[in-house]
Amino acid sequence: MIRNYSQRKLVDAFACYSHIPLRISSSLVDLYLMDSKRPIRQIFHTREQLKTQAKAMDFMLNLALGAITLLFVGLTFAYTFGRRLSDNWVEFSLPKAFWLSTLLLAGCSYAIHRGRLAYEHDEVRQLKQSLGAAFWLGAGFIASQYLAWRQLADAGIGLSGNPSGSYLYIISWLHAGHIVLGLILLAVTLQTARKNTRDEVQALLYFSDPVRNRRLKMVSLYWHVVDGLWLYLFVFFLFFHS
Repeated sequence: MIRNYSQRKLVDAFACYSHIPLRISSSLVDLYLMDSKRPIRQIFHTREQLKTQAKAMDFMLNLALGAITLLFVGLTFAYTFGRRLSDNWVEFSLPKAFWLSTLLLAGCSYAIHRGRLAYEHDEVRQLKQSLGAAFWLGAGFIASQYLAWRQLADAGIGLSGNPSGSYLYIISWLHAGHIVLGLILLAVTLQTARKNTRDEVQALLYFSDPVRNRRLKMVSLYWHVVDGLWLYLFVFFLFFHS
């Protein structure tokens, strides 16, 4: 039986944010507190804290994604003007591994989308499988980029001496760096999902937590934007590189 004020507040918050009847919420929280060593204040945030966090997180994410998008659009404009003004611009074929990179990121975006759907439908196994698949597809993208850089090097295209090669290396390196950051975020998200879905009570709390829901949405949005940027870069190089 939950008697003290803090625990009653937790029950009310859980029922409010998870849209579960108060009686069921009380029972679930009872079971959770019996097996939890965490302070109550760490389980759920107040409504005001949630709203403040949501606004701040959305603003920072949109600002960061806007800056990243402008960075790569600016680099492609610089590439276009550099090609017109350079006297030693050398044209060469794109590495074939770039096609593989594109397919891998397309699969990664699909897997993350499946993961979001799994979270919305409380499907633990599907969520873990989708996030895991997205991680390994993203890692495969990094491997395919390394293969593409090796193909460039074998063709005699280096970082210096050829402006077209320099642009291609720098842009692809920068994008790969953002993919590595995305892999770190995805690994943390996957580990959080595994840690908080070990039993039915923990899983229900995890799927009902609006903070974790928002974090998953943010990671998903980051990956979709970064994947979309690669598609933009790939099409740009495909039509304007040679």
